[in-house]
Amino acid sequence: MSQDEYLIIARNTGQMLLVDKLMRDNLIKAEIVPAPPRPGMACTKAVKISGGDLCRAEEILAAMSVNVNEILKSEGLKLQSILDAKAGEANDIS
Repeated sequence: MSQDEYLIIARNTGQMLLVDKLMRDNLIKAEIVPAPPRPGMACTKAVKISGGDLCRAEEILAAMSVNVNEILKSEGLKLQSILDAKAGEANDIS
């Protein structure tokens, strides 16, 4: 079983809540977490699942015709990396 975690990025808050409900109804452990910042995103939350549940989650979303923005591996999306990037941008301006 994979220890990786994935973020399901919904198109909006309503869809994010639907994705969370579908995962839980199908016994997939899901957690609502902050979404990584993206330009033009309407939803600031994502649904986190384990990599071991990824295929099943994709099947459920497809069967229910739920089109999400994207599914991202959460590796590399840590808050510190975002803060470091922003700090670098601020230093470039000075």
